[in-house]
Amino acid sequence: MKPFLSSPLWDAGAPEFWQAWQIRRLRDYLKSRVLPFSTHYRELFKSIGLEPGDIRTMQDWAKVPFTSKSDLTVSKEKLREFVLIPNHQTLRREPKVIINTLLHGMSHTKEKLEAEFRPLLLTSTTGRSSEPVPFLYTKHDLNHLELSGRRIMETGRSDKEYRHVNIFPYAPHLAFWQSHYAGLGFGTFMISSGGGKSMGTDGNIA
Repeated sequence: MKPFLSSPLWDAGAPEFWQAWQIRRLRDYLKSRVLPFSTHYRELFKSIGLEPGDIRTMQDWAKVPFTSKSDLTVSKEKLREFVLIPNHQTLRREPKVIINTLLHGMSHTKEKLEAEFRPLLLTSTTGRSSEPVPFLYTKHDLNHLELSGRRIMETGRSDKEYRHVNIFPYAPHLAFWQSHYAGLGFGTFMISSGGGKSMGTDGNIA
């Protein structure tokens, strides 16, 4: 079964279809973005003798070691190696970048690349068990948060006419922001109570 070039309906299709589609998208992303622009993962793949093209099944993907929290509680210099830091010369040689520039101009291409690579939001772990670990999100990432949030709402059989309450505390952690973008993605009313500290959860639910 040949996967579509773009994403089909997320809740349709056989599991085998989705697995093939996910593996292809993962392989392409590793090849075009992760390994070229992340020092950590480039060295990791080199150390285990694996190339993106070698990943054809989930069993192949299982050969890649998990990234643990201990890997991320390192110096700022080492932590920076996880970040996708684009090389402008490499990007300029990409066929899709060249075509986009020819069709839409340099300004449009720059805007698209900034949406993919420029950090706009920072979340963090709480630091209760170890040092806080920061995570950066680009506009591209936030679009995915919105998409995944909409799917959460659909899976939970929510309704746009419902009034939703985000009871996670105001904080730079993913749970709050995923709930926030779930409301945006689903196109529904969402009030954030701050976990009751700011507005009072009980009163808003009532």
